[in-house]
Amino acid sequence: MADTFFGASLTLATSGETFQILEGSKDASTVETFETTHTGTSGSYKTKGMTDMIDGGSYSFTVILDPDTDETNFLGVSQTCTVTYPVPTGLTNGATWAFTGGIVEYGQELPMDDKMTAEISVSVNGAITITAAS
Repeated sequence: MADTFFGASLTLATSGETFQILEGSKDASTVETFETTHTGTSGSYKTKGMTDMIDGGSYSFTVILDPDTDETNFLGVSQTCTVTYPVPTGLTNGATWAFTGGIVEYGQELPMDDKMTAEISVSVNGAITITAAS
């Protein structure tokens, strides 16, 4: 396993953009629950069931800003998104998480004395295919 997130990237297949990730996070994947308590339920606790559908959540990234990037090429475009994690020590390739999704928010930070960055929110719209580092 890689020690840090340094060296990770986000690649968008349709628009051809690749972003160098400085930091990021992914919120939790979730399933919905529904109550199954009925008059025959014993004890004093409610019972619940879970749906079979997983919500893959979303990613938030801070990336290096390329001022020549045209956000209209990717904002709101459903496409294959691949997050490539850093290469662990002793291996050649980092793990990848690939999914259909799209950038739903894109903003810029333009500080006077530091690097220019972009803030990106990526919605996961379907299953995530995980390929282990090798």
